[in-house]
Amino acid sequence: MKRTQEEAAQTRQSLLDAALTTFSRQGFAATRLGDVAEAAGVTRGAISHHFGSKADLFLALIEDASSRGSTVIGDAIAQGGSFVDITRRVLEHALSLLEDDHRFREITALSLFNAGGSPELEPFVRLRREQARTQVEQIAQFFQAGIEQGVLRRDLPPSAMPRAFLGLPTGPALLWPPNPNL
Repeated sequence: MKRTQEEAAQTRQSLLDAALTTFSRQGFAATRLGDVAEAAGVTRGAISHHFGSKADLFLALIEDASSRGSTVIGDAIAQGGSFVDITRRVLEHALSLLEDDHRFREITALSLFNAGGSPELEPFVRLRREQARTQVEQIAQFFQAGIEQGVLRRDLPPSAMPRAFLGLPTGPALLWPPNPNL
């Protein structure tokens, strides 16, 4: 029996949901593909068909959250305004996403706390490093514009500012899972 595109999309989403739950509960290394398949109510073959491997399934979750985060930040920047307006809006939107989007928060916690040091996730680690490097470079350019506009102090190195700026939403992300009432 041939499945429709809608059924395939539903199966894929069920697998992502089951993977998020299973990886979060057991950690990446301890989770078997059979555990995810069982939680999703499908066969292991469905995972292979949609994702290929456990690492690919994990990366799909991370890419989903990353895409949502990028969209929220992109929308905040696209609204324009002064350097201060954009900076404030980016932080507000990033923190709101973390607070309001349970799935985003779970995937963030998964990537921070339950990924472990599995060799299977080396592509994820490399991707994360590259994304962080690119993000720091982009934010440094933004802060350089703030220096040139006279909004930021000239004696602060623009290369250090992105790390401090990124730390503002990252702090709550690190604290939230073990202390959800903070």
